[in-house]
Order: sequence, then C-alpha cells, then structure tokens
Amino acid sequence: MKNNSYLRKALIVFKSQIGFSVILYLIWNCNNIPNNDDSFNRENEQRVILQYLLLPPTDSIQSCVASLQAAKICLDQAPDLPTPLSETAIVTLFSGNAGLGTYQNYCTSLVTSQTFVKFTDRAKACLMDCNKSYWENMNSSGTCVESGLSQITGLSNGTFACTKTCVSISGD
Repeated sequence: MKNNSYLRKALIVFKSQIGFSVILYLIWNCNNIPNNDDSFNRENEQRVILQYLLLPPTDSIQSCVASLQAAKICLDQAPDLPTPLSETAIVTLFSGNAGLGTYQNYCTSLVTSQTFVKFTDRAKACLMDCNKSYWENMNSSGTCVESGLSQITGLSNGTFACTKTCVSISGD
C-alpha cells in the first residue's frame, strides 16, 4: 500500500515536470508561430496561447448552454418579445428551427456542424463563452431593455474581438 502511494506521487510529479517542460518549450518557440494579421498584437497572441495551454479541459456544449441561458435572462427583458421566453423559443430565435427544442439539442447540433468542424473543442467553448459574456455584459449594463432584435444583431459586433482570439487559438 505504501509503495503504491509513492508510485502515484512520483507519477504526478513526473507528469507535472513534463507539462512544465512542454510549456517552457512552447514559450521559447512562440516567435515561430505564423501571424498573417499584422494588426494583431504578437505579445497578446503569445499570452493567449499560454493561457490556452494552462486551461483545464472544456465542454463546448455546456458553454453553449450557458450562453443560451444568459441570453434568455437578457431577452426576457426585451419589450418586443413575448416574455418569458421558453427554451424552445430561445432555440428558435438563434437557429430558426423549433424542432431542435432544447438547449442541449441545439448546442450539440451547432458544435458538430460544418461551421465548427475545423475548431478544437476549446476554441468552440471559447466562442460560446464570448457569447455568454456578451449577454452578461448587456444585462449588467442595463441594456437588456432594448429591442430583442437589436440585442441579437449586436451579438456579432459585441463579440468580434473575443471571437477573433478564439479563432486564433484553434489553429485555423
């Protein structure tokens, strides 16, 4: 029993050392990363990549569900929508397909679609987290009382910089 505990501790230390070595190697080689967009800040790119490597595993579907839940909180305050909105109504607003019905079904369909086929799971989750932040910021700034249409159409403008960063970490 004592030897088994020692082996587990040794394995954890070994894994930590390998992970640390890989991160150091990547930091030193960040200057070799291609950058096609001259306006994008190279120092920021290196910081994003390092943060990306240090993050725990992600679940893009759960991130998508959380973004839809945040959207519902905000859109329920919109004067031009029949509130409170049901889960199916939110899914229909974003997909145009009432048949998907639930957040889970919509998100599964979305993250496995051709649109996201080249993205890593972390990049997909990052994009969904951008959307969630947009809705939370709308709510905290008190602008959820604007028309639902303006809130939904503002999503792409409100998340542009964030999504650009997410795309850069996907490698595509």
